[in-house]
Amino acid sequence: MEYGFLSLLPALVTIVVAFATRKVTWALFLGVVVGSFVVAPSFTAFPKELLHYVLLCFSNFERNMIILFILAVGALLELLRFSGAFEKFAEYIIHYLDKPKKTRVSTFFISLFLFFDDYASILISATSMRSVAAKQRIPKVYLTYLIDNTATIASAAVVSTWAAYEGSLMVDAGKPFGLEISSTEYLVKMIPYNLFIYLLLFFAFISAFSGKWLGKRMKSGAQSRIEEMQNINPKVSHKTFIYPIIMLVILAIVGIIVAGIIALKIKGGGNFTPIDIIGEAPTIEVLLGATLATIIYSSTILFKDKIINIKSFFSSSKSGIMHMLPTALIILWATGLTEVSATLNTGGYIVSLLEPFITASMIPSIVFLMALLISVATGFCWSSMAITMPIAFGMAMGLGGGGEMVYIVSGAVIGGSIAGDLLIPYSDITILGASSMGVSSINHVKSHFKQVMTVIVVSFVGFWALAMSVPATVVLLLSAAILYGIHVIWAKPI
Repeated sequence: MEYGFLSLLPALVTIVVAFATRKVTWALFLGVVVGSFVVAPSFTAFPKELLHYVLLCFSNFERNMIILFILAVGALLELLRFSGAFEKFAEYIIHYLDKPKKTRVSTFFISLFLFFDDYASILISATSMRSVAAKQRIPKVYLTYLIDNTATIASAAVVSTWAAYEGSLMVDAGKPFGLEISSTEYLVKMIPYNLFIYLLLFFAFISAFSGKWLGKRMKSGAQSRIEEMQNINPKVSHKTFIYPIIMLVILAIVGIIVAGIIALKIKGGGNFTPIDIIGEAPTIEVLLGATLATIIYSSTILFKDKIINIKSFFSSSKSGIMHMLPTALIILWATGLTEVSATLNTGGYIVSLLEPFITASMIPSIVFLMALLISVATGFCWSSMAITMPIAFGMAMGLGGGGEMVYIVSGAVIGGSIAGDLLIPYSDITILGASSMGVSSINHVKSHFKQVMTVIVVSFVGFWALAMSVPATVVLLLSAAILYGIHVIWAKPI
């Protein structure tokens, strides 16, 4: 059944209610309710349809694992905060990061170094730098922007938890056109065309370096700053924080590699590439296990040094979980929005609206916009990639004539999908970054909107230039120069 404009209603209701009320959980729930009403063949069938999508929210295994991971992250962060480990680490490292500029740039490179997974990058960067940033009086919404935007490196890294998924989408999209190319070859040939990600990282870096951005100006007062922590237990040392974080990083990396190898061996075969290994690993389950193991290790140290007792352990863990509960509910209802959007074929309708305006030279730019809108509508960039990639390949092989156009549109699909994620308060990346830093996802999106939108507009034009056979290096350098000029002229202090 074709729903036409009605297929856009769940996303539109969600966006309007979220920004009008600042209550993302209720906005998503209402989006699911509206979608269920549209899908229902009759008014009496509406309750049954609504129940169906509510149950789907609880039956998505991967999203449930993400929720458990989020709750575990909350418990770990609150345990470290309660012990005073954050503050002690800040006191220790402040001697090296003694200026806001050093702190901002260090945060950028920490996130960049953790390229293998976006969740790990956000978690570890936020945990490591939030107290140091408090000492430097860096606004927390700004640090959230820096961490979230830099974590997108995972989508462009050839070896990451994203790579295998992206590669598999390209392989599947190419098969109907006789393109017998491996996922590794697709990913390597796409490297020059990850334009949006490169420009996003560049804009974040010059912002971190200069201390200026196009985002919302910060008001003075405690509400716009990272809260400083007090009453540190004298028994706490910087090692109370450093050792658990080192353990978390090691367990995450080693766990992903080992789990990936085991999964591949079970499937059979002998020669595995790094992309195969990381792609086959159950990433969220590994990160959840690493986080739980780190909680146990950290608690053992804190009990041993008599920094906490049983009562404070449970109270702090409960507090951390409760703090993340709204985030978990957002992810839960976002699953329902994704499911109802799939039933309504929201992505297909958006494509049908844009297709009449497509010419060969505009294919990558339109694909970029298409992926962005579908990501906004569904609330999940991976679903946008899955919907858009086959369509993009069809355009590239038809109007675009194949060749390099295939790799350009691949970069446009991935970039556009992530761009959409950064513009909405109910995407998993936005939610995790905001909750890890203790800010609302609405404020996070509103604050960095101008910064992200500037990169989106420049990237849109850049993809058009790529379709006109302008060399990728030239497009990247010119786009970066334009962004730098915009930053110099219009950027304001954070």
